[in-house]
Amino acid sequence: MKFKVPTLRNIEFSYPYMHDGRFKKLQDVLQHYTSGIQKGNTLSAQLQKPIVLSSNEKVDIIAFLLTLTDKEFLFNPKYSYPKNIFQVTPQE
Repeated sequence: MKFKVPTLRNIEFSYPYMHDGRFKKLQDVLQHYTSGIQKGNTLSAQLQKPIVLSSNEKVDIIAFLLTLTDKEFLFNPKYSYPKNIFQVTPQE
């Protein structure tokens, strides 16, 4: 019963969100959990009722998640995928 939990690091750039990729914005995810959950037979009991959050709490959650973005790492060429990995050098 082990499973991997995805990291929240750089979540700002890890969209689309949810298991099926239906949301492009973090705000959409919060909206889903506060008013968009559709009930079904397999829905967890903990999610039967929407999560109650004020507008300020939603802003605070998004602001917190954005603090987990490491732009210095993301945009550092030292850590980027090598651009010339498939270049063919001319034979002499």
